[in-house]
Amino acid sequence: AVNASWDAGRAVCVLDISSPAAVIAATIDRLRPHALIDESGRTLCTDPTPNDRDLCAIIATSGTGGEPKLVELSATARDAAA
Repeated sequence: AVNASWDAGRAVCVLDISSPAAVIAATIDRLRPHALIDESGRTLCTDPTPNDRDLCAIIATSGTGGEPKLVELSATARDAAA
């Protein structure tokens, strides 16, 4: 699913399903994803954030307080690290 998303030019953010439901919902609201993928399959979302940059991943940090920070990783950075 991650590779297919990257091939389609979409960024990926993996969320911890053990997080409280309210935290997951708030993070999804902030991300405005194109689709959600879970054990039941892929669900398209309305009003997704366009990805017109070199963005390949968004990492939700654990944060030390408050809501998680969303850290962006470019495809160039991913490729350099690999």
